[in-house]
Amino acid sequence: MANGLKSQTQVEGGGDLLQQSHAGAVRRGRWTRRAVAASVMAVSFAAGTGAASALIVTDTPDLNGPTVVSGAAFYVDGSSARNGPSGAQVRVFATSAEPGFAYKLVSARPVSGSRPCSVDVKPIKDTPRYANAEGVIAQTAGTLDRPAGEWQVCFLAQNQTVTGAVTYTVAG
Repeated sequence: MANGLKSQTQVEGGGDLLQQSHAGAVRRGRWTRRAVAASVMAVSFAAGTGAASALIVTDTPDLNGPTVVSGAAFYVDGSSARNGPSGAQVRVFATSAEPGFAYKLVSARPVSGSRPCSVDVKPIKDTPRYANAEGVIAQTAGTLDRPAGEWQVCFLAQNQTVTGAVTYTVAG
């Protein structure tokens, strides 16, 4: 989970919580929770001088609202934009993603001022790929089957962490 939070289900409202970071450090602090959407909750955590927050997905993820951007996606030649027909094969990899998370390659409509891959999300490759310890998601290929227009392509994790996007323009 984002920011190392290990628990997501206990009680409504708030309470004491132990936070364990990816490095294994444990802190005791106070947490608060509020509903953001039917399947997403915002969690804030404060302990001593440190604070963390995360958006956590419950049982039914809302694929229309990624919440944490981590890393960047690239086409295999290192570029960040392509164009071609609908139904074309795209090959993408990512760097600096959250290590250990399972990601799916997805496409979405770009929205100015919005996080990448947050509107009209559709899987390109449904098989999850895991970011390694260095945050690299290996080259992943899939078919981008979208109507004419500009599309974002990125990796989206079950917990709504998303990489930065590359663009693909489908010829009209």
